[in-house]
Amino acid sequence: MTRTAVEILITAIVIVLAIAVISTSGNLSLKESSKLTAPKFHRIDVLGVNPQAPVSGREALVVYVMNLGSENISGSVALSKKNWIVVLKNSSGEFSLHPDLIEEVFGFPDNQFSKGEVWALICGGLAQRRGVSFSLEVFGPNDSQGMFVSSG
Repeated sequence: MTRTAVEILITAIVIVLAIAVISTSGNLSLKESSKLTAPKFHRIDVLGVNPQAPVSGREALVVYVMNLGSENISGSVALSKKNWIVVLKNSSGEFSLHPDLIEEVFGFPDNQFSKGEVWALICGGLAQRRGVSFSLEVFGPNDSQGMFVSSG
């Protein structure tokens, strides 16, 4: 056998072995990755705020939140005011509206705060004048959290 023929044969063997190793390692990683599951998380987004919403003959701050998490939040958990805290910061200072001061949590009546749904939190006593800058953070059920900044 000539030297060229031996080099071609060795090159062909190396290529076949390389393809075998690559395809085997690729299959192993696919098998391993199919066993992995994405972690479940809860995330809310504060879509907007009505700083002076008329509620029962007076003005209240209404916060609109959307569930952006990977799963639904039980309606009994989401509807419970004790699972929500609103922290408002404005030029007068910082005010925490603890669960007992949140007047109402409005959502869909299907007992789920489903991914993509928008719910409303009615916060009496925190109405803000229009044109005033403020920010707020919302802490919700299952360690969810969202933030909103008004530029006035």
